[in-house]
Amino acid sequence: MSITRETQNVEWKTSWHDEYLKWICGFANAQGGILEIGRNDCGEVIGVSDVHRLLEEIPNKVQSLLGIVVEVNLQLECGLEYLEIVVEPQGKRKVAIRAGRRPGSRGGAQSGRATGQWTHPR
Repeated sequence: MSITRETQNVEWKTSWHDEYLKWICGFANAQGGILEIGRNDCGEVIGVSDVHRLLEEIPNKVQSLLGIVVEVNLQLECGLEYLEIVVEPQGKRKVAIRAGRRPGSRGGAQSGRATGQWTHPR
């Protein structure tokens, strides 16, 4: 399935940074979503370096810091490898980042801090 634009449930990132655990947390607390690593904001695959290390590292970090399991898939487009992280919604079970980090939530194209009620970030 080729996605042609970012949406409330689809986010593209050029490379992996641990701060993207907030997006994963937000997707899990909302309707789920897909985070693609190695795709620019125009939707073009640019590839990702050290993809095989990330295939192992990302699921382990998500499980240890969020307590959930995500699907991390290696994808290939135009000869370039990128990662697709599929996050299932967790329903009534709210997910929070462990180790004193604030939980994330997601609305629209913004990521914000989860509280008892979602308000759009300013």
